[in-house]
Amino acid sequence: MTIELPSDVEEQINRAIASGAFTDPIQVIRTALRSMDIDDETRAVMEDVEASLADEAAGRTRSLDEVTADIESQRGWSAS
Repeated sequence: MTIELPSDVEEQINRAIASGAFTDPIQVIRTALRSMDIDDETRAVMEDVEASLADEAAGRTRSLDEVTADIESQRGWSAS
């Protein structure tokens, strides 16, 4: 695959290599792509956290004791 890069992107890649952090353009691009994946994962986690906080604010949560009691009841376990 051959890709034509804008000059500013090519300069960024060259600066990254010149800094000594990377040895070739492929390393720079792979690192950038991994960073994008991490950003997507972080975004998904943050959305889950925001949804959980919204549930808590709306009173749609239960205490650990309530959840534990439900699990024990469903499994036929006696409370300790």
